[in-house]
Amino acid sequence: MNRLPATHTAIDRFPVSWSSILPTALGKSTFAVRQTTRRFAPSEWLGIISSHERKNGFAHQQWQDSLHSALLLAHRQGWGILVAGETPYADVVVHTCKRLQVPYRILGLMASHESVATEDEVAKHPVDTAKDAWDCGAVELSVEREQVEAKISVLDLATVFLSNRLFVVALRSGGKIAKLLERRLSFPAIPLGTTYLSIATTHNSTEAISQSVEWLDRGAVGWLNTKPPRSIESLTERQETRGAGRTSDTLPFCTGYQPVFPMRLLRSTVTSFLVHCTRARRGPWPDQSLPQFHDELLQQPWEEQPTAFMTLQRMLKQQRVIATHSYRRGNKPTVCFASKELSVLLSMRQFQSHLARWDWEPYGIMIHREWLQSHGAKQVNYIERAAVKKKSEDDLSFCQVVSSEEGAIDWRQEQEWRIVGDVRLNAIPFSKAIVFVPTLAEAIALQPISRWPIAVCK
Repeated sequence: MNRLPATHTAIDRFPVSWSSILPTALGKSTFAVRQTTRRFAPSEWLGIISSHERKNGFAHQQWQDSLHSALLLAHRQGWGILVAGETPYADVVVHTCKRLQVPYRILGLMASHESVATEDEVAKHPVDTAKDAWDCGAVELSVEREQVEAKISVLDLATVFLSNRLFVVALRSGGKIAKLLERRLSFPAIPLGTTYLSIATTHNSTEAISQSVEWLDRGAVGWLNTKPPRSIESLTERQETRGAGRTSDTLPFCTGYQPVFPMRLLRSTVTSFLVHCTRARRGPWPDQSLPQFHDELLQQPWEEQPTAFMTLQRMLKQQRVIATHSYRRGNKPTVCFASKELSVLLSMRQFQSHLARWDWEPYGIMIHREWLQSHGAKQVNYIERAAVKKKSEDDLSFCQVVSSEEGAIDWRQEQEWRIVGDVRLNAIPFSKAIVFVPTLAEAIALQPISRWPIAVCK
């Protein structure tokens, strides 16, 4: 960058994994970050973008709820917010970031004719960022003089391609933002599952969902707000009680709530995710001895028969899926997964009378196949009973005996995978898992404890 103000630091390569496509998407561009006193900046940025059909559209309930849920997600995941300056909603995004303690950067333009500031000029007009601890320094792009008139569209384009993840608060069919969204989803270098589209729920929900299906088919993630409690609502009230014109130093505590969406809106997961279904508890937990189980019953007898939902709750709270030996050969405890579309898997389930339970229940978690493979997951090898003696105990941990006898269960249709040892859920990123339950009420009940989106599978 030839003419860079002394208050800025040039960066040669924008920190997204698909930097190589930026010249194609943005044209030849150079970037600079305004110097800031903030010591830490997040490694991932969630871009906020929105259509704005009417003046002050950001003031409406649906828009505010969507923004609030996006910032709570960023707060929980440790992401920063990237928003284009000059947009009608930029100020409200920045204001909410400050209130919710979410780091942010504003995206702006620096025309090529700007001159370099001298040291004396910098001393006279220093950049004062100490007043805002969440300002990570503005990102500015160098552009040609003739592009300045179109700066808003340039900044929207930059937001779409410079964000690790993108959240579309509102989308007008056929509008400018819709065209930019189509461009992002068409770039194969940008991973699927990194673009979130808010789906309106306040009115005309069926119509809004129907219009969103096309975007979901292209790879966008549908974001269905369930309007969690908003900790910021009483902030102004609390500040006023402390004295007129005085700003509170204590910001509200933020609780992250993950999005809930109908499973039918999610395009096929069979190539990307493996499914683990939970079952209802019938005795001790897998990590509980029989004496410990009896002690538990003495202290707190069951008021109702345990359910698969209770098992899922415990799993999410403990942040692990416990490996077991149950009904499996081999010397190592494993966790099982199915390589099946969830709807197909649930349609296959049968009640096993000798076990007094179903094969699997519509409760559980889907985890990204590549993540599981990188942690040791392998496909199960289906073998005849006669081949068991030829296998080592280690090999048998990844084997399932099948029989051609009449009436025998054909386990091959499950297309099973296994992983040795417990699956530590706290290591799984937000975009690499989906929790599923059969009802909306159960999904909402899981929001405070789930680290991933929750799908309603019926």
